[in-house]
Order: sequence, then structure tokens, then C-alpha cells
Amino acid sequence: MIRARPARPTRPARRFAARAGLALLALILAATGVAAQEAPDAALPEGVERYTKSRSDCFLPGERRDYDKWIAQFRQPLAGCDVGVIAPPRVIQSHRLYKERSGWIVDCVGMRQKEFATRFIDTYLGEIVSRAEEAETSPAAATCGANMLRVWAEADAMTEIGDGGYEGQSELKISWTFGGLSAAYFIHPKLREAAREIRTADGGTADQEILAWFRKLSGPVSAQIDRERAENNEDNLQYWRGYAILPTAFMTGDAELTRQSRRVFDAALGQVVMGSKDPADDGWLPYEMERGPRALLYQMYATTPVLAMALLSKSEGCGFLAGEEARARLTMMLTRVLEGWSDPTIVSAQVARYGRNGKRLRQIRTGTPRRAARLLYLANQIDPKLYEAVDRNLAAFTGEPSPVFKPTTGAKAGNDRLGGDYRDIAAAAERPGPPPAAIAGVCRAKG
Repeated sequence: MIRARPARPTRPARRFAARAGLALLALILAATGVAAQEAPDAALPEGVERYTKSRSDCFLPGERRDYDKWIAQFRQPLAGCDVGVIAPPRVIQSHRLYKERSGWIVDCVGMRQKEFATRFIDTYLGEIVSRAEEAETSPAAATCGANMLRVWAEADAMTEIGDGGYEGQSELKISWTFGGLSAAYFIHPKLREAAREIRTADGGTADQEILAWFRKLSGPVSAQIDRERAENNEDNLQYWRGYAILPTAFMTGDAELTRQSRRVFDAALGQVVMGSKDPADDGWLPYEMERGPRALLYQMYATTPVLAMALLSKSEGCGFLAGEEARARLTMMLTRVLEGWSDPTIVSAQVARYGRNGKRLRQIRTGTPRRAARLLYLANQIDPKLYEAVDRNLAAFTGEPSPVFKPTTGAKAGNDRLGGDYRDIAAAAERPGPPPAAIAGVCRAKG
């Protein structure tokens, strides 16, 4: 659900806030002792409209590239890492992306503040994922990645939220980043093995320090899940939170975190409309249909962590997807995503049904063919029968021969917020034994 916020500040105030946000970031990063070059200006430049449908419209050519060069000066040297490590920020301050009371109109003022205040965090996450993937064949990459995580863990990075941004977006940035970091650490065993070999100043290991940091980060995310559930906000953001806490739950044997992740998974499937008078109305996620022309993209985006939870949960012999009703709901949710990719007008009909103004809105389809194939790859890794059921539905809808997408089409895809390459998540799911005793009761439970 979209929350209201206080009255919007004036343009001069927004310009001051944009500069203040970058000033805060520079102060945080300046702890490295490097003299800062001129910071990029997050204020809205001439020629850029305030509101748009595309995030990229909010930036002039080369602006984000210049930001990356500015951030690079704050890297800290780190033994074994050629490029060092981005300085760890304890305080995170992000900003609202969409126009007030809208779930799809981009506010370029907030978008620019968000990007220039937190883009370096995405860079750090991407570098950890890359080192984790390289770690399986390179001991040097494993040691580098483990040390990069250790540095941020020792600094208690991302454990506080600044008061000058939008708290909800800051919480999400931390949650997404935490989920990607912890998943990369969990699904790449060589990275964790390297961390166990690194000794810390107190005589412990980097692995212990990293896990302690993950536990600390999981606390606020867990609290957010409870808060949003109390407000009946079981939407895509909640599903990503459910995925974010799962690797830490498994690595620390935390039954309560495991139970909470499973509840998010079950609640996500519970949001799928089923049993409608008109079968064409089944399979949709109503919250995501409130996203106007982005509804198709958001149903895809929401489906991703649900499939990822189903797959990753198999890695500990837990398997969240259990029972015929759950399978039927996941099948329909995924079917509608793929049918919507084929014919976006069926999504527009649901937008008219659930949206505030009751209008059919043409759907944005950027990147949807790639995403459709990736979702089917994940489905096939969960269970080939799930993939086959969805593919049959899609073939019947499109009139194309089966398979519409081969099960391996999305195999080379990855997502930093999921921890990296989809094949690595699938590989982790293929290593299950019986559930560890600490979480066995949760895994055996029916929901």
C-alpha cells in the first residue's frame, strides 16, 4: 500500500536537501582520509522534467558514470583486492522513488537523491557477488570477497538510517542489500571457507564476524515484516524481505527467522487470486495491479523472490513449496506473468479492476522477454513438473508449440539481490540433506 507523507518541501528546500544528502555521504566516506573531489549535484538539472515514466529520464548523459568516478576515490586499500573496498557506511539515507500517492510515476527529485546517496552500495553488492562467483575457482577471489565482507561487518555498516531522507526507502535499500550479500555468502561455499580461515583482531574468524553482522541486519528486516503484516501490506516488498532473511536463518540455524520467511512465502501465495467467477481473474496479485502501467513489471518483480524462496529453501531440505493448493497458486501466479508478457492487454484489464481510477493502462514491457525466461528457469529448478504445467498453459494461451521457452533459456541469468547467478542458487538447492535439527520443526510444519 502507498503511504502518505508530509507536505512536499519547496524547490529551494529540495535543492538544499539534495546537497545536504551528498554532503552527509561525503562525510561518511571521508573517514578514509582521502581528499574529496567535487561531489556530483543531485539537484534537478535544467532540461530534466520533475515527473516521468522512466527512471533513466532523470539523469543527463554521463552523470551516473561521473558519480562512480567520484565514489572510487573513497575506496580503502585491502590486501588481496586489486581495487580495494568501498568505504563502509554505518548510516544509510535513501529517498522516495515515485511521486507521492503514486506507485508508478517517477519523481526525478527523489530518484536523483536516492541514486546519488546509495548507488555506491549497489556497486559494493555487485563486487561481492562477482568475487563470490569467482571464488569457486579462485582462492584469491574468495579471500578478497571474504575480506570485503569482513571490513563492512567490522564497521557495522548499514545499521543506522539517516533522518534526512525517506525512512521506508532506506529500510528497503538495507533489506535488498543484506539479502543479496547474505545469499551470495550462503550459496558460494568457497567464499565462506575463505572467511573461516581469516583471523580477526579478537582471535575469532571473519566468518563469525560476518554472521554476527548478518544477524544484526536481520533484526530490523524481521521487525519490518511484522509491521507490514500487521498493516496487511503483503506485497512484493514483503516477499523480498522474506527472501532477505532466509540465508541468515539457515546459516545461523535460527528457527524463528526460518519460520518468518516461510510465513512470508505462504502469505505471498495466499495473495494470489483464486476461485474467481471468471477464471481469467485468477492468478493475479492485487497489490501489484495497483501499479498502473508498471503492473506487469511488478507482478514479474513480485514473483521472483517467491520462486527464489521456494528454490533456496530446498538447500536445507526444508522445501517451502508443499501441498497441492500451494502448487496450484504458484502455477497460476507464474502463468499470469507469462501470459501478460505475451498479451499485456490482459494485465490492463486487471489494472482497471484494481486501480484507483478504473482505467485500462498500457503496460510497460521493457525487458519482459528476458525476465519471463528467467522465471521459467527458476520454476524448472524448483520442480520440472511446475515448469511443465506453466509451459502447457502458456502454449495453450499463445498457440505456440511447447516449449514456448526451453527450461534452460534463463540459465545464464542472475540477480545481485538474490545473491548472484541463478545456477548457483539451483546448485545450492541440489545439496540438501535432512533439515538441521534447529529448524527441522519449521520445515516439517504445514505452514
